Formats: sequence, C-alpha cells, structure tokens
Amino acid sequence: MQIGSGPIEIRTTKQHYKSGESILILGNTSPNVLLTLELIDPNEKVVKTKETFTNKDGLFSESSIRVPNDGEVGTWTLKAKSGPNFATAEIDVVGDAEEGLIVSVEDIVQTNSGKQLTIKGFGARVNQQISIHIISSDGTEIVELTTFATKVGIFETLWIVPNDITPGNYTIKAIDSKDEAETSFVIE
Repeated sequence: MQIGSGPIEIRTTKQHYKSGESILILGNTSPNVLLTLELIDPNEKVVKTKETFTNKDGLFSESSIRVPNDGEVGTWTLKAKSGPNFATAEIDVVGDAEEGLIVSVEDIVQTNSGKQLTIKGFGARVNQQISIHIISSDGTEIVELTTFATKVGIFETLWIVPNDITPGNYTIKAIDSKDEAETSFVIE
C-alpha cells in the first residue's frame, strides 16, 4: 500500500441523514491506497474515524460510519485523506423524524445592508407551507414569513432584521399543517 494518493474524490449516496443512520461513502483516487475517513460534526469535532483501502481500480466504498444517535442537527463534513491529499463532502443531519417539528436560528450575519438571520428547521410535513412568526419579548409579532418544507421535511428562510429593531430577546414560532415549534434568540 502507498501513502499519498494524488487527487481524491468523495461523495455520499444522499444529502440528508437522520440520527443513527448509516452513511454510504463512495470515492476514488489512486489504486491500492490507504485512506483515513473522518466524520466531523457541525462544531468541527471529529466523531468517527475509519481506515479503508482503494481497490486495484482506485475505488473505495465504506458503509460502517453512522451518524451518532444523538447527532446534532446541522451540516456535517466527511473527510477522506491520504498523506497530504484530502477531499471533503458535506451532509445534512436532520435529527430523528419522531422528534416532530424543530426550528433553530442557524446564523446571524452582519452585512452592509444590516443583519440577516438564517432560520432552519426539520421534521415538518413534507412539501408543506411553513409559517414563521418572529415575536418580541412583550408578545408583539414583528413579522410573519412563509417558506416551504422539502420532500424530507427540511425548511430554511432568511430574515433581514430591520435596522430600527430594539435589542433584546425574540421568539421564532414555526407552524406547519399539524405541528408547531419555537426557539428564542437575542438581537444585540
């Protein structure tokens, strides 16, 4: 076996995974190479490591890596490396469907035009409309946004925070045709 593979390609058979689900990783590089595969959580912590080999055609597949049962919802990274060469692929962990509707604030970014808030969720009714209400700490609804869940129940939308908004605690309430969920966030 050789170390240092040349260019590596890595991919998965699907984009979205639930907690506890096995990931089929496919890829290619040089023939008869030792590769190290890593599963990295959204906090950039390596949670699984596995060594595998490419065959005489430079192909590899690995299905023994699973998303942990308590896997955090978000974007995870798969990394294949050999010597100085590496490649990555991203997957989305959507939790467990039995948890019901979940909503979270993914990111608050300061841009030239103001703050932008990314709202994500999962566990929604597939292909259904989601109403997202942003509510101030005194119970006043600031805005209602509408988005749609994907065929696997994931949704995402962007809210441009008004420049004149009062700093403080706010609540996001997401509602689909059957469930509702909420989370809170702070605007400084």
